Amino acid sequence: MSQEEYGLPDNYLKPKGGGFNVWLNEQVLAILGEEQGWSLIKQSAIQPKRYEWLLERLAEHGDTTIVEEYHQRVRDDAAQRRIRDKQRELGLWRERLAETDNEPQRVWYRKRIAKCEKYLQERQ
Repeated sequence: MSQEEYGLPDNYLKPKGGGFNVWLNEQVLAILGEEQGWSLIKQSAIQPKRYEWLLERLAEHGDTTIVEEYHQRVRDDAAQRRIRDKQRELGLWRERLAETDNEPQRVWYRKRIAKCEKYLQERQ
């Protein structure tokens, strides 16, 4: 049975949420128009590295600012993710420090805590 028979929407190539790839698809549609944009998005679906291929097509089209902005958004998100991971790691080391009475372990935990705090201070 098809999606229509079940009353389901056609979500083919329609990403959900507000991630980078959703943003990229919206930019492709805004730049190239609905018809040409969807054609390019559908072509990208069969490519091994779909979004990189799509970015290359945009660059060929002359829209390098979108390509640069996409890469910058990805880099910024990765940096924020590293900060969140380091904050989580800092909390873990503090918990373990509070739980142990073994002095050599406490020294090691304090070193890890200091490294995490230094990392966070440098990036915030």
